[in-house]
Amino acid sequence: MRRLIIVLALVPAVISAGCSSSGETDETVAPVTTVTTVAPVTTVAPVTTVAPVTTAASPSVRYTLSPPDLGPPVALPGSANANGSGCAPGAGPLPDGLWFGSVVAKGASSIDFDLACFFFGDIAYTEAAADGDEASDDYYVRNNNPAIRTVPVASGATVYNLDDGSTDFLVFTLADWTPHPLDLTIGYWLAVNDGVVTEIMEQFTP
Repeated sequence: MRRLIIVLALVPAVISAGCSSSGETDETVAPVTTVTTVAPVTTVAPVTTVAPVTTAASPSVRYTLSPPDLGPPVALPGSANANGSGCAPGAGPLPDGLWFGSVVAKGASSIDFDLACFFFGDIAYTEAAADGDEASDDYYVRNNNPAIRTVPVASGATVYNLDDGSTDFLVFTLADWTPHPLDLTIGYWLAVNDGVVTEIMEQFTP
């Protein structure tokens, strides 16, 4: 009987050890940790639109002898040291440029022209020596080609002709102008644009 009482006395102690004072089981629960995965942010470089570069067409070159000058036009690129556009334009019509030579005849809308080379300055003496000749007064004319070209003249072309015995220019239209066809030592410059002569200027020589 004493043994039974001791066993029964131990049962409430065991039960009491497994319960909390509130009657619930005393268990410790580990906190839940939520892990959030963030996708990496990708930065996209902005797209730059470059406008196309438009190159304007270069304006066409206009050859002129105005205002008239006692000196010759400067030597242009490709003239091989001769003044103006040189003296080797090749066969066929006279191309656009400034050309020197003799006017051997004049028509209603054209002239017959004997192209020559005009050298001015120090180069005149060098070119003359190359021909076994001598330059004088800083200029030298070379004419090795007897070809005569018929060159059309614009209806509104201006002619600058030296007044006889002076250094003053007289202005003419083609219709009113009388060249010096018999004196081939007198040279003229032609300004050719779009295939026609637009200006004619007598070259002064001392």
